[in-house]
Amino acid sequence: MDLISDQDRAMMDTLIQRAHDLACHLQDEAMACEDSGEKRALAADFHRVSRAFRQTLALKLRVSRETAQAQKTALADAEARKAAQARARDEAARRRTQAHRARIENTLTRLISERHDWDECDTEEDLDRLSRILDTEELREDFDDTPPEELLVRVARRVGIEVQIEGIP
Repeated sequence: MDLISDQDRAMMDTLIQRAHDLACHLQDEAMACEDSGEKRALAADFHRVSRAFRQTLALKLRVSRETAQAQKTALADAEARKAAQARARDEAARRRTQAHRARIENTLTRLISERHDWDECDTEEDLDRLSRILDTEELREDFDDTPPEELLVRVARRVGIEVQIEGIP
């Protein structure tokens, strides 16, 4: 990303070189001149040309710095967009995982409660075990991709509940 075109940069380089050459020539002429009036005129010309040279050189350096800053900003913006997209993907995946887990946990919590006929002691024990099992299951790479029915049967068996779902062995 350049703030000026290559052609403009080449013209600026040419201008800088010519201003430098002219300033050097004027300075040489002024040093060799014997007439003080002519020497003053050449010195004034040298001053104007060297000032133009310095300003053009400063402009080139400023454009280079601004170009570098613009590139740095563009890169930082791109990295920030990538990071935001990654955070959004991670958040969406986390929400999917939570929803997946909640479906299984809600169903099994109901089944555990029904099995123990609301016996608080056994129910709490099984619910704690269910939570630990789901924590372990959630760490599996295939957790989000496992169909809820298959996951329900697998977790239910680990909790000690037999669940029959058609098509799931």
